[in-house]
Amino acid sequence: MCMTSRLQVLLLAAALSTGTAAGRTALADSLASTLQNHSLVTADDDDVVCVELDSVMSGFTAAEIFKTMPDSLLPYLTRNNRLDMIDFIDSGMKAEVTNALDGKSEMTSLAPDSLTIRLSEASALVMFLFQVEGEPVDGCRQIVCLVNTLGSHPDEVESTLSFYSARWNLLENLPKLSEADNRRIMYLKKSTIVNCITEKLNK
Repeated sequence: MCMTSRLQVLLLAAALSTGTAAGRTALADSLASTLQNHSLVTADDDDVVCVELDSVMSGFTAAEIFKTMPDSLLPYLTRNNRLDMIDFIDSGMKAEVTNALDGKSEMTSLAPDSLTIRLSEASALVMFLFQVEGEPVDGCRQIVCLVNTLGSHPDEVESTLSFYSARWNLLENLPKLSEADNRRIMYLKKSTIVNCITEKLNK
């Protein structure tokens, strides 16, 4: 799948988790069109027990990194919630859990380098892993990008980006990344897809 199509699929999937029923229907049509000639990579079925970050590594999956996310960064979900989501989606089941606020949250996609979660009717999360080409960051050659999408009304849909090391330390400056990943980040920062989503919802 090309870079643009992959990001379109993931961000549209996140937006499908928010907004009105009519808005979600319109976005579903757009997502179906995007998926018509492409398919997302599914995660391996390996049962990961833990993640060791004590040496310079570059082969962690989104699921492995997600398991180590501090609860403070995602108050909606406990660690058990996160583990259950991964187990459910790996088993081909609906990856829905009762979150810490007694609401429903669902992991809607999981790939080796990304995942998408509908946190509530008005919020969603997309996580990407990017490869570091320069000096390792916190002993790892990967960094994490979180795209938080908020809003239950078309005029209020907004996405923000934040970057972390694989140890979940906030990054103020990005390390040296591949040209491809830099393009992906620029694409995300321009919020092209988010703007398109808002336009579609407003129609």
